[in-house]
Amino acid sequence: MDSAEQISKDNLAAAKNSGVVKTVKIYTAQDEDICKSCKPWHGKVFSIGKANFEKNIPPFIFCKNPKRFSYQTKNGCRCYWRPEEISLEY
Repeated sequence: MDSAEQISKDNLAAAKNSGVVKTVKIYTAQDEDICKSCKPWHGKVFSIGKANFEKNIPPFIFCKNPKRFSYQTKNGCRCYWRPEEISLEY
């Protein structure tokens, strides 16, 4: 796992532990170089309890487009997630 992937994994753990992040949303680059594996993930929302770095949270290990280069991950995935729903109610 490269450092960007570890940071993403650590950020997801922090979001889960915060108690205020309820859902996360996936974003893709949405350009002509997006691969077929990543494209369907754009806009997907996961509850924080079901958000899992190894299964459904970017950077995606199955990213297949070799035309791209990204400083973010070894495989070039440019997808990312952000907290979507935040609530101070527990």
